[in-house]
Amino acid sequence: QPEVALVPRGTPEPPSCTLVCAVHDIPGGVITVGWVGDSRAYWLAEPGAAEPARLLTADHTAEAAAAAGTLDPAVAALRPDAITRWLGADGDAEPEVVTLTPGAPGALLLCTDGLWKYLPDAAALAAVAHPALSPGGAPAAAAALPAPPAQLKPSTYVSVGTLKEQAAEDADRPLPEREAARHQARQ
Repeated sequence: QPEVALVPRGTPEPPSCTLVCAVHDIPGGVITVGWVGDSRAYWLAEPGAAEPARLLTADHTAEAAAAAGTLDPAVAALRPDAITRWLGADGDAEPEVVTLTPGAPGALLLCTDGLWKYLPDAAALAAVAHPALSPGGAPAAAAALPAPPAQLKPSTYVSVGTLKEQAAEDADRPLPEREAARHQARQ
């Protein structure tokens, strides 16, 4: 029988994580994304779409806090990628939420910093993911996103989830390509 132990506040270096998740209201075509930390969600519009591929989330990092005026830029400069919100015994897990109702076909990409820190541009991510979506669906798109470069530390994880979506007006049609995929690699 496994045992569960709670980590008390004040424990040196308690376990923690960031989170990005999405809920898809298929009949309404609405996608709701929630996040804490620096895991990201991107809308990857299809090539030629009127709406561009774009980042949907805002990082909870020292750099972002300095840009928003809530942290001294000199402090943020010491470690700009320091996470300011996380899930854990000592975290301030105040999540943010955003909704999206796509006006055209595209894909939702959820990923950890193991991907976006070296490929942060939404258009570049779309250029890699979309060619794999048509023939292989969401699992192929997730697998097509490259692993982090070899110079990153060995403990770097990349977690990716994709969801292929048509426009809201097509939501009542059966969509075999509506599938979720997760591709995780450890480099």
